[in-house]
Amino acid sequence: MIFLIQKIIITWFGMIILETLERLITFHNDNNNEDNSKAIVWTYNTHIGDTRATDMSKDNIINLGQLVRERKNKNNTVLIGF
Repeated sequence: MIFLIQKIIITWFGMIILETLERLITFHNDNNNEDNSKAIVWTYNTHIGDTRATDMSKDNIINLGQLVRERKNKNNTVLIGF
């Protein structure tokens, strides 16, 4: 039961943060409607990585790192963990 709750929280958190991030980027784009805004997001632990490269993918967990790479193009995304 605890694992199910963690799975839901990690996935929900990633989706909420990505939605907020996309709204902020759209708001701060130039008037010419180009997607030229940049953002820095500070997050930690399991939220930053890409779950497709971990055991979490077997459990269908999706996190912020994976969502950003999928939606914003992995070539335009830098994830730094320490």
